[in-house]
Amino acid sequence: MSLHIEEFRALRATIAHRGTARILLGPATLAAWAALLLAAGATTDQPLLHLGPLLVLTAGFEAVRALHAGVERIGRYLQVFFEETTDGAASPRWETTVMQIGPTLPGGNPDPLFSLPFGAAAIVGGLAATLQGTGAADAVLLPALHAIFLLHLVRTRRAIGRQRQQDLEHYRQLR
Repeated sequence: MSLHIEEFRALRATIAHRGTARILLGPATLAAWAALLLAAGATTDQPLLHLGPLLVLTAGFEAVRALHAGVERIGRYLQVFFEETTDGAASPRWETTVMQIGPTLPGGNPDPLFSLPFGAAAIVGGLAATLQGTGAADAVLLPALHAIFLLHLVRTRRAIGRQRQQDLEHYRQLR
């Protein structure tokens, strides 16, 4: 087996593994967040305990983002270096095809970052922290931190939306 074929197989396997990890990590993060939020809500005298659920939410979102960004990068690498051959030889076409038809399929644009569930969790967490807060710092600081996470989520989603085309252009320049 040639090194070229072995590289292709290893990269496709990496995409599969990271994609599966992302699908498992998103819901697992939200479950851990919910458990911590309930625990923080049971302790009415320590509203700053709401930082724990926010940290879990943030870490889980960042892990999902990193997994997705890595998969996209590998996909564009495969597209440019394995699918866009100049010698006329037959080549794999999955990445090129999915990039062309993906957005046009019904439901073809799923949210790989779980933005809506993560965003809803941030809103619920911010509200819970606000309602439980006993002082001005709790009523301002905790909702502000949740709002910062929401802003980060929106900015990240926009950046991920541009990543595919940027990576594709970058790899084409390298080739």
